[in-house]
Amino acid sequence: MTHYLVRKQGIPVLARSRPDAAAPWPCTLFARYSDTQAQASLYIRFSIPVYGFSQDQTFTLIYDADNLVPGVNSIKPATTSLPQDQLDQLGRSGNPQLRVLALTVKQPCSIRSPHSTGSLGPKNGYEVPFHQLRKIAQATEIDVLLDYNWVHTVNRALLDKVLERPEELAGLVENGKYTKQHKRVDWTVFGPVDQEDPPPYASASQKRSRQTATSSSPKYPSPKRILLDAAIFPGSPTEKATTTTQSPSPRPPSSHVLATPDIQEAVNKAVALYLPIALKMHLERLLDDAVEYAYDLRNQADGEFEDVIADHKIDIAGIKDDGIDEMNRVVNDKLSELKEQAQDIVDDAVEKMQDGALEAYDSIDGKLIAMLDEHDAYLRRQRERSGRWHTLHARGQRSVSLPL
Repeated sequence: MTHYLVRKQGIPVLARSRPDAAAPWPCTLFARYSDTQAQASLYIRFSIPVYGFSQDQTFTLIYDADNLVPGVNSIKPATTSLPQDQLDQLGRSGNPQLRVLALTVKQPCSIRSPHSTGSLGPKNGYEVPFHQLRKIAQATEIDVLLDYNWVHTVNRALLDKVLERPEELAGLVENGKYTKQHKRVDWTVFGPVDQEDPPPYASASQKRSRQTATSSSPKYPSPKRILLDAAIFPGSPTEKATTTTQSPSPRPPSSHVLATPDIQEAVNKAVALYLPIALKMHLERLLDDAVEYAYDLRNQADGEFEDVIADHKIDIAGIKDDGIDEMNRVVNDKLSELKEQAQDIVDDAVEKMQDGALEAYDSIDGKLIAMLDEHDAYLRRQRERSGRWHTLHARGQRSVSLPL
């Protein structure tokens, strides 16, 4: 049976390479243990924009039990203080119990990466997190900060076993849809990142040149620039207005110019052209936000539902154990009562048998005594008769022997 040592969807954590002085990076921790196969693995999943992909890609760092160095892995109370917003992100509920999961591996971990033909690189603006991910994947010593409340009490002993005696376990055999969509590689799949170039935000305070500002235009112009860009609209007769604007001493437009319908027509065309685009962009953004929010709500609900189910399973297991204990107690009490009743019945039967035996003994003894007395009287009579016969016989012999 496979156990999820934390919730199935993973838990929020902060991870970093131990020798690295950089701040830990947010990611998701998964932990699975199979008692029937004696297998266990820990997974750390990152999501980051990657060059060549339209959506963020996930990378899963795999720490198999047989790759852990025995005797040096642990989970201990954290001494790091975090801002409240990070505590809210890591904490399950109530008072977070921050722990540091310290892992030491024999060799850099394997990685589940999206399919690609070569090495991967970050999108512009994401060099720092990509470089951090590369360092964590390459490291053999990793620290993971988590809220210990995510680990159920019944699973903490299993997690300790994975950390303390990894030599007794093997890596978990992977399967499922995610495994098919991602290939297993090593840290070299991450291409090198140029750390000498400043990050994109470093130039925000510098003055931008006009060439940079005009070299690239947005896919859809901003609605605020519609009137400024009206000169490039086809069929927009604004040549006089443009010439007047460039004059060193501009004169106020005449009432005839203000009254002409051409400007209003240009504005109407601009609005008709750009309003649907702006509206579509706004609706798409709202839809994306709504879908993302609904997805987050569903993930949160799934996690809470699984937590409730797990708690109910624990409660049911406790109720079952209590019921078995109560049943055993009732059975033992009833068995003791039956034993006492059986012993009383046996004692009564023995007592009755003893009384019957004594009565039979007394009856037999009386009869034997009577028979013996009768036999003794008979023998006395016989002796008396024999004595008299011998006396008479002796007298007869003497009388015969006398002379006539």
